Amino acid sequence: METQCAIFNTTYNPSAFRTGNSVLRQRLRGPAMAAYYPRRVVRFQDLQKAYPGFETFDDDEEDRVEHVQISKSRGKGAPKKKRTAAGECLRKRRWERMRKRRKARLRKTNRWIVRGHGDEQEDQEEGDVPENRMLTFQSKKFGKKKR
Repeated sequence: METQCAIFNTTYNPSAFRTGNSVLRQRLRGPAMAAYYPRRVVRFQDLQKAYPGFETFDDDEEDRVEHVQISKSRGKGAPKKKRTAAGECLRKRRWERMRKRRKARLRKTNRWIVRGHGDEQEDQEEGDVPENRMLTFQSKKFGKKKR
């Protein structure tokens, strides 16, 4: 068996283990795949990048820029790029409106109870809260107390 493998140039494998030789004998696929796609053509921009010191003139690019300027002057240009997420801006506005409404509603229905050092209590408006005193927020509407 060994002499047969030596004559016919095959691998000696008496126990018949799977060695993967059939896969290794196949032709490589890389060159065939590379030949499938067309070669990349050199563009004018590639030359400009390769030689940045030289002053070059790209006629097609100049025509494109001129066309864009004319379109913008007529009001037909592309819209400006967004600076924030579209939904984010609307959410912010909605949140601000909701906050203002909530504050206005609280001003109508709520009051601050200011507790001093003693046991005396004073009812005051929202803006008239003195410093260095403990505040208790009391809702007239629901009767809840928050600290």
